[in-house]
Amino acid sequence: MRRLLAWLLAAMIAVSLFPVGANAAEASAELDTAKIDALVREGMEKYRIPGMAIGVVHRDRMVYVQGYGIADDGKRPVTPATPFLLGSVSKSLTALAIVQLAEQGRLGLDDPVRQHLPELRWKESEAGGPVTVRHLLNQTGGLSTYTGRAWIADGDLAPAEAIRRLDGVKLKETAGAVFRYSNVNYALLGEIVTRVSGISYEEYVAGSIFQPLEMRNSFAGNSDDERLAAGYQSVFGQLRETKHLIAPALVPAGYLAASAEDMTHYLIAQLNEGQYGGQAIVTPTGTRAMHKPEVGFSYGLGWFSFGNRIWHGGDAENFHSDVIADLDSGWGIVVLMNTNDALLTTVYGHAYGELSMRLMEAAVRGGTLPPGYPPLTPFGSIEAVLGAVCVLAAVWISVDVIRMIVRRRRRQFPGYRHLLTAIAPFYFVLPLMILIAVPRAAGAPWGTVLRFSPGLGHAMLVLSAALLALGAFKLCGFKAESRTSRAPPK
Repeated sequence: MRRLLAWLLAAMIAVSLFPVGANAAEASAELDTAKIDALVREGMEKYRIPGMAIGVVHRDRMVYVQGYGIADDGKRPVTPATPFLLGSVSKSLTALAIVQLAEQGRLGLDDPVRQHLPELRWKESEAGGPVTVRHLLNQTGGLSTYTGRAWIADGDLAPAEAIRRLDGVKLKETAGAVFRYSNVNYALLGEIVTRVSGISYEEYVAGSIFQPLEMRNSFAGNSDDERLAAGYQSVFGQLRETKHLIAPALVPAGYLAASAEDMTHYLIAQLNEGQYGGQAIVTPTGTRAMHKPEVGFSYGLGWFSFGNRIWHGGDAENFHSDVIADLDSGWGIVVLMNTNDALLTTVYGHAYGELSMRLMEAAVRGGTLPPGYPPLTPFGSIEAVLGAVCVLAAVWISVDVIRMIVRRRRRQFPGYRHLLTAIAPFYFVLPLMILIAVPRAAGAPWGTVLRFSPGLGHAMLVLSAALLALGAFKLCGFKAESRTSRAPPK
């Protein structure tokens, strides 16, 4: 959430510092694609992005779509038709599905959620009314960010089980009072789509969104589709192709897949009051409702909104995406990447979103950034530093185990109190701090941390556990041996 706040603040500053005038937008309807390509390659090199695809639209036409780099270890090239996981950009499509059903009269946005999911047994605030479909859409239902992230680690989580896990959960705030971004909101919305439509969420999205928008390389919840790009993560500083988990319950919140070409069709509909290719997938009123912020945090129905721009970003374990549209000028861009580095973007800012905004600013000006536009924020050396610390800790533990063995053989035992004073900071305080602080900083349990930070996350967890175990063994073993050595001979 802190990364999200930082990115939104930076985006709003960028909008205020570099506004898009109508003349500039109209004059740059023809794009200098070579300049866009150069900016993309600069970002890919700086942020070590294996594969990337972008699509640029202006009002009702696709201006440019291109793929860069590789889609997998087999060196398959990324093309405009290569599908990527969308991460939380999926939420905007789920919101579209709900608005479609509302316009058909099959549900109301102000219906209580329990009207459609009667088995829900959460504890709502007594001070306010029931949680409604609209509250889920604009992330004000009182559900926690932590719970939504915790579910990511459970690759087998089905919608029915997700609902059961909410039994007895006390909602944090009165419905509609506080913005709290949570995957749970959109997991529930996906199940509402299933219940109201009478078909699965995946079938509904395929038939009512992908098909009319001619999104032929888009699908839901199938990580084995051979068209899908492979995702990459940094493992001890080296990019590695890694496997992602797709929990069925979280497909509506973050695991739709689409190509850059397909997403330009979606953007065109967003910029043209729901129209694409002469067909309306939603009414102009419904489109405007999705874009209009309904709470103080500038979030509408599945879209962030600031000034004249709408945006949504997405982070799966090993993918990142951004969709940005300028409603006044009619420009829009989709940026898809097959990598994600949760550690570096937490420490150094939302670099991938920064790159996407940079490309948007260039696109609306024909490919050239405005004078004074800030350079890309570089990644620092935190990954190398933490990796070195883990190596040193592993060496320390290994040496200490050897020393323990030698001492036991020589029957050299320090005093118990002296030993406790000596080992407590390193063997107990430090690992406990790591075990507690890392999940708190991430706003997610260790299971999710390990999905988003493989290698280094595993090392920190294992080494912390090893230090605790070694410290406990030292205390118990040395205390027992000391008693034995002081016991009078029989």
